[in-house]
This record gives sequence, C-alpha cells and structure tokens, in this order.
Amino acid sequence: MQEAFACCAVQVAESNPHYAEHVAAKLREDAVKPRDFPTWTRFFTSVFTSTAKSMDRLYLVFDGLDEIEDAEKELLVDFLKEVREEKAAISVLVTSRPEESPAIERLEPSIIDITRERISADLKALVKHRIGTLPRLKKFRPMSKKAVIRKVARHADCMLYVEHMLRGLSDLGREDMVFRALETMPASLTDLYKLLLDECGHDRSDDQFQILKTLFAWLAFSDKAPELKDGWQVVEPALPDSETTLDLEGEIIGRSSRILELSQSNLANEDLFEDAEDVTDQDSVDGASSLAEDYVPGEPIAFSLLTF
Repeated sequence: MQEAFACCAVQVAESNPHYAEHVAAKLREDAVKPRDFPTWTRFFTSVFTSTAKSMDRLYLVFDGLDEIEDAEKELLVDFLKEVREEKAAISVLVTSRPEESPAIERLEPSIIDITRERISADLKALVKHRIGTLPRLKKFRPMSKKAVIRKVARHADCMLYVEHMLRGLSDLGREDMVFRALETMPASLTDLYKLLLDECGHDRSDDQFQILKTLFAWLAFSDKAPELKDGWQVVEPALPDSETTLDLEGEIIGRSSRILELSQSNLANEDLFEDAEDVTDQDSVDGASSLAEDYVPGEPIAFSLLTF
C-alpha cells in the first residue's frame, strides 16, 4: 500500500502544479529533518484538510482490494481512519470482488454492488465509444455499427468483456466476418478468456505454448513496456532445444496481438493495424490480419500485456 500511496502522490503532482510544489517542499524538509510520518499523512491528509476549498478535494481510487495481503489491508484501514478522524477533504473508492473483507467492514463504508443491471447503460456507452476509436470498426456502415453495439452490449458482463471482444472484432475487419462472430459470442468474460487462451495454443507445440505463457507471465509483472530485444532475453533461455523455435516478432504483431498492446516510434498503438486491408478469411482466423502496411520491420516495437 505504501507504494500505491506514493504512486497516487506522483499522479496528483503531475496534474496539479500547486500540489507538486507542496510535495517538493515536504521532501526537502524531510531531507533536512527526517520525520517518521506515514506516506498518507505526508502527502494527503496534511494537504487536503477539512478547511480545504471544495475544488481542492482529492479523489482516490484503489482497484483490487481482494488481491492484497491482510497486512496491507490494515494499512489501508489506518489511512481511512485518519481521513475520517481528520475530516480530510478526501474521498476514497475501493473496488473488490464480492467477498467479505472484515478489515474494511469495521469502518461501515457505503457499499455499491456493481451488477450488470447497474452498469448496462455504461457498457453500452463504452461499446459506442470504442467502435468509434478502433480502426476497422469505425469504418463500418451506421446500421452495422448499431448491430454490433446492440449485440455486444447485450452479452457483456463487464467492461473488460467489451474491450477484448471489440478488439477481436476489429481484428476480423470485415462486416460479414464480424456478424458471424457475433452469433457465437462467449457468454461471459471467463469464457472469453478461455477462448483467447485456446487461440494462443492453436497450431503450436506444447513447448512453444509454454514459452508464450512464460513470456506473458513476465509481461504481467513488467513495470514498463519492453521492446522486442527484451522479450528475446526471456524467450531464448526458455527454448528447450535447438529444434524449438518461436517467431517472436511475428507473434507480437500477429497472432498474439489480441492480448498485447503495441507501440512503435512512428505509429500510434491502434493505427498500427489500420491499413491492413488485403486479408483473406483464413488470414484473419490465423491472426495475420494484425500485420500492417505501416509496420516497419527493424524499428523498435514496444509491447505490453492488456488488462485482464
């Protein structure tokens, strides 16, 4: 949690020059006369006090309470207690899977159950927005866009379902292929993840699939978007023998691009694929539709794992 608090402080400082100056002054004071204050006291509750103007209110969002250790949850509870006791101008939103969390429940927080019914309008709004930004879907005819919006919004059980489903439909590219895919949509995000995993293992040897899983696990914990050469440093030691090969560059810009976020110095992330129109049906199935005319072989390409 301490790292999360520090990360929040950096994000606020990047968007608020006045706060950035305050934090810099605090750090200079601590360098001269170190004091044992919690991170949240130094950067938050001492700044956003009860006398702060309404425009100076701080809003913090912590995603994934269920994924942290109990000791870390207690740190969050200590912070929330201080916010309440000091009547600090801070609002905190914490997300979690629907499971008990005694540490937080002691504070008797307001709880909002995020059901599909509650977010149905937001799901539809997200579908509309992403169709307008994904390179191929945004070129569809208006009636076709409406059909995609209606069917995806009806099936989606969360925001991540929308994101991954629409990326896959955009990779298909053509309206007829998209409509066929809409008839066999996964029933839930879990089913969609299983489909993506099955696609990764299709037409690969067990060794190649294991290498890919090693690469994806490394990406999940990488603190920056690595480049192709960095990926090779992970892949090469994992090759079991000289007979096993893996076209890493082809994987990144092709077959595995559905679960990767790509960037190249001369391209925006999604523009990487915008002009790849000359694709056969089989090419699309195999993932070759992700190959773009604008992609420049040899240029550094950075890649990271999408949110799952």
